[in-house]
Amino acid sequence: MSVNNKRKKNLPVDAHDRLIEHRREEVARMHKRRMTLREIAAGLAQKGFINPDTNAPYSHVTVKKDLDALMAEWRENAQADLLTLRAAQQAELQEVKRAAWAKTDLGTILRAMEREARLLGLDMPMKIDINMTLYERVLELTNLLNEMGVPADKHEELFARLIAAAKMRVESKEKAPS
Repeated sequence: MSVNNKRKKNLPVDAHDRLIEHRREEVARMHKRRMTLREIAAGLAQKGFINPDTNAPYSHVTVKKDLDALMAEWRENAQADLLTLRAAQQAELQEVKRAAWAKTDLGTILRAMEREARLLGLDMPMKIDINMTLYERVLELTNLLNEMGVPADKHEELFARLIAAAKMRVESKEKAPS
């Protein structure tokens, strides 16, 4: 845990840093148990954590500053872990491609290239025009109904039935246990 607070007047640098680090470890434990700032401050006092400058328990303001520092550190570590994981995945994909090229296994090469492109975010997102697809389906069904000789004035009623059936199907899937 890195410590970047100003040194307290009556403690040597190392002791001050160790005190902050120890306090933050305890703050982190209590925070993970979903305790509030004030509960954490009270918990620190119960465990004997006293501010050496004031000889009083630490306030919820100090706990908030500790949590802010911890959160920043956790975000930094998570980001570093993610970069490390991505790099490891990319190295593995490179090895898969190398082995596949040696065997001229084009299917594996292509799958590895697709996976690498997804990992690195190289592919553009696919655009799906839901409205156009729905419109095309309605036209397709209308043409089919016309070919079947269904009068145009009955189309609306049939579409209403289709929509009702689709809704019932969606509702039954939502109610079904997964």
